[in-house]
Amino acid sequence: MSNDTIIEVENLWKHYGLPLSLFIRNCRRRLQRKSTNHGNKNATCEKHVHDNYYALKGLSFTVKRGETIGIIGHNGAGKSTLLKVLAGVTPPTKGRFEIKGRVFPMIELNAGMHPELTGRENVRLLGAIMGFSRSEIDGRLPDIEEFCDLGTWMDRPVRMYSSGMLARLGFSVALNVRADVLLIDEVMSVGDINFQRKCFEQMMKVNNKGQTILLVTHNVRQAERICERGINVEGGSIIADGLMNEVSSNYFKNAVVNQYKRITEKNAPVIYFDSEDINITDIYFVDSSGQRVNTIETGQDCQIRLHFRLTKNIDDLVFHIGFVTSDLLRLTVFNSIDEKIDFKGWRSGVISCNLNKIPLMPGVYGLFVSVTRSNNIMLFKGEGLRYIKVIDSSYVFIRRNMDLVALDVSWKAQKED
Repeated sequence: MSNDTIIEVENLWKHYGLPLSLFIRNCRRRLQRKSTNHGNKNATCEKHVHDNYYALKGLSFTVKRGETIGIIGHNGAGKSTLLKVLAGVTPPTKGRFEIKGRVFPMIELNAGMHPELTGRENVRLLGAIMGFSRSEIDGRLPDIEEFCDLGTWMDRPVRMYSSGMLARLGFSVALNVRADVLLIDEVMSVGDINFQRKCFEQMMKVNNKGQTILLVTHNVRQAERICERGINVEGGSIIADGLMNEVSSNYFKNAVVNQYKRITEKNAPVIYFDSEDINITDIYFVDSSGQRVNTIETGQDCQIRLHFRLTKNIDDLVFHIGFVTSDLLRLTVFNSIDEKIDFKGWRSGVISCNLNKIPLMPGVYGLFVSVTRSNNIMLFKGEGLRYIKVIDSSYVFIRRNMDLVALDVSWKAQKED
């Protein structure tokens, strides 16, 4: 291992054994085989080898001192198992790894904590586990207390703590003891929004001080802000290792396709209200050439077309359309109230909404649709009536910075005397 390398992983494998259900089925097969061949002394039991139950499959990588790495991937990919192996919680089945310096693993909320000890006593316990002297940890105790902001709860047993309070205490220790390597597994998402923001800001400061961080998270946007390097793990193997923005870009492209398929197959439209005065017969997207599409690019012009049929005479319809993320965050809603369209005498029709340089980031978005009268009387309200994939194949608009939307802006500078 070179001097600037702090973590070295070589051909790391981890096998957890057969699932219980498969073990029971194999036992039943062996018993049936034994019953059938009870007179045959040469009968042998079949031995099953299941490579699919390897949580890690030959991982190899090195980490330089001071690097911040975001480890991303879908559920069951092996991310958490990797951190547990590096933390010494579970041994590898084969392969080797080496870490230089002190390691602080933040991989579970109550890892290393004793439920009967107070928060203050658990801080000292965690410090002792890491190899700090009593005077060293006491010297950092004021910063830890201020950061976690638990007040009098610091002198109460942690068995009385909520999950958010445990996260506060654990993160406060992790981010203030100045360990050489921090291993953080998803628990950063626990706690209220103010504490999450405080943790995020502190991690940015820790990153600038040269500590090494391995962060496992499903919040890829957050990882892009904190991490300079990304590792994408799937099926126990590393499928991408490079700059965080590039790794996450490929991750999102693949995720968008899979997510769209899953959502459209399993999620039916949700109708919140239907007066039956209007029927939405179809709604879809068309691109700039007029072709019906289910995929658009960030920054591309497109149009939403909504076909409807009226069951009674209504001349003051107002259409409201908005985008909803796959995790049900409503991003925006726009309406036709300023157009003042007269629908007098209409029985059916189509209304089109032009979207110029759509600013949505790559992902899968559902359409929220409601129809009211001009006096706000509700006629129809539904969500998920249509889904659209937004991709970024040009790498022009975004991926330099990852946020919620990509605005089309221009810059101008003028020299002053």
